[in-house]
Amino acid sequence: YTDIELIVVDDASTDGSIVVDVNAEYEFYENTRAYLAINNLFDEVYIASRRPSGLRPGAARRTAGGSHRH
Repeated sequence: YTDIELIVVDDASTDGSIVVDVNAEYEFYENTRAYLAINNLFDEVYIASRRPSGLRPGAARRTAGGSHRH
């Protein structure tokens, strides 16, 4: 039998943290662009929230890229 006890603290504040997101876009042909987006560039580990149900971690690093015509 395993039991997890959820403790909700009245002081639900979290420590401050800095998360860096980067977005870049380059037009390499007329009407054609390439893009790259990186969220949480340095893969910072942080607490996003403590409420309503306890600790919730912040998002991990995420990347997206591609091209589009406009």
